[in-house]
Amino acid sequence: MIIPDEVRGCIIKIVTGASLCKRKRLSAASSAEFLAPFCVRPVQPSKKAIHVQIRSFPFLLLFCLLLPGLAVAESKFELETARETEAVKLSRDTQAGGYELLTAAELKKMIDEGKPMVLVDTMPYDTSYRKEHIPGAKQFLFPVPRMSPWDVKETDGRTEADFIALLGADKDKPIVFYCGFVKCTRSDNGASWARKLGYTHVYRFPGGLFSWKGAGLPLEAVQ
Repeated sequence: MIIPDEVRGCIIKIVTGASLCKRKRLSAASSAEFLAPFCVRPVQPSKKAIHVQIRSFPFLLLFCLLLPGLAVAESKFELETARETEAVKLSRDTQAGGYELLTAAELKKMIDEGKPMVLVDTMPYDTSYRKEHIPGAKQFLFPVPRMSPWDVKETDGRTEADFIALLGADKDKPIVFYCGFVKCTRSDNGASWARKLGYTHVYRFPGGLFSWKGAGLPLEAVQ
């Protein structure tokens, strides 16, 4: 079948639009709506007949519907690669830090059972902790990159002695660290330092605030 230049140009625009849908990770319905303007392009009055012909081509609408699906099928492999990278990094950080991991459900169970523990929010005070934190959490800032040796410029001026005072003298008491989300490694820093200082039951809740919200669990703010 010979495809007119106007139609060919329209198809190119649809392919471009589908690529944008992929980057935006739109659903099929949203993708169809997003791609609709790519399916019909205003033309000069002298080209009205071709314009009507373009509008009548059903396969253009199929492009609008099917190309995002193809993009999603392709992107699932890229997403899997990203998930693998994230999972391997989390595993290696955990091994290097010598702590254990908790899910939102496991942390909630510990809290509900009233088990004695220290829950530490490692996010910045003003921009995060003051606005929202897991009930009962204490705040102690840690940087994202691994901190060694201790650097007060990275901990809002607080010292190693301040950290020990926060955690307490009982080195067998469970201590749980969290930050914003899995890729945030502030909690990795805090948990690793607790292990360095001899605390034996150290946990990291890697999903942090995002996972806690996703589980529909409550947060509190500083009053």
